[in-house]
Amino acid sequence: MLASLLAGQSLFPKFYMRCKHTGEERMACGINMEQKKDACLYGVVPFQGDPLFFYPALEVRKEQEKVSFIAGKELCQEGPILSPYDSFFERIADLPTQEGWSLAIHEALQAIQRGELDKVVLARKTIFAVDPSYSPFAFLLHLLQGSINADVFAFQLQEDSPLFLGASPERLFVRKDNIVQTEAIAGTRKRGKTLEEDLALAQDLLEKTKDREEISHVETFLREKLSLLCESPVDESSLSLVKTQTVQHLHRSYRGSLRDGITDQNILFSLHPTPAVSGFPQQASLRKIALLESFSRGWYAGSLGWSSPLESHFTVAIRSACVDGSHLHAFAGTGIVTGSTPEAEWEELDHKLRHWYTHVPC
Repeated sequence: MLASLLAGQSLFPKFYMRCKHTGEERMACGINMEQKKDACLYGVVPFQGDPLFFYPALEVRKEQEKVSFIAGKELCQEGPILSPYDSFFERIADLPTQEGWSLAIHEALQAIQRGELDKVVLARKTIFAVDPSYSPFAFLLHLLQGSINADVFAFQLQEDSPLFLGASPERLFVRKDNIVQTEAIAGTRKRGKTLEEDLALAQDLLEKTKDREEISHVETFLREKLSLLCESPVDESSLSLVKTQTVQHLHRSYRGSLRDGITDQNILFSLHPTPAVSGFPQQASLRKIALLESFSRGWYAGSLGWSSPLESHFTVAIRSACVDGSHLHAFAGTGIVTGSTPEAEWEELDHKLRHWYTHVPC
């Protein structure tokens, strides 16, 4: 397994991703100073701040059962035998507290009522105490074994850095040649314990005005950006649902042909951050996030992926966490619009965090 192989390497940075639609796995580590013409560039973009990209010294890809060593085959060695994390998580802190969360939601709703913005995405960091004897990559195996409809990813900058990892249901964009695809995801319901309950929750999600409003801001943003990046027309799917192991969301996908001269860098920095992780309008929501959130998001709600001349793939780094010794710092966010309540949004965050310590097949 590539996760175990990556864990055993001594080269940094370390990158891993398993794609939700194709199942392809990629790992890359170390820095290759010699840039080849068709080389693949890997990296991460924080929620706000400077991106970090590198050409890897070691790159391995796995598609179905075929493993390809793209660079540095002689550097490969077997990694440690990993077991997925299965110990009990002790929840030791929430930032903000539930009281602080209520105050932040009320302030956000007042700003919406004043017409300063239409939507803002606010996040919470929940800190869990974990067994420090486990390799951080054990958490990656935990996600790989339990995640559905998600890009599973991991990134570690250097040996003493936390391991950043997650299972995101939302792609920022995928490009093959000059065809680009992206998606709008917003609105949330938990998964039901029975098929009947799951379907009832899905129907409620499809019908509620609040949730349709929440995704509409992402749709408006993507249509506007794609009209500048792509030739007309841009194809879009009908509204549907995407279901992970713990929650379900409203979903719409988009596909278009890029205009001449448009690069992956143009696409990346045009789409990031989307209203699904920031809000709408973008700049007003970013200012409100900076004012109301009590921690730095760092790579959470940023973007992570790869770029090459033939194809590229970037995922939105949500449902993510940092594993640092005896603590797991897990992040989750929720869109605040007219009709939001602090209690319902707090409960939604709890549902989004469940994939760290349980698997809920449905």
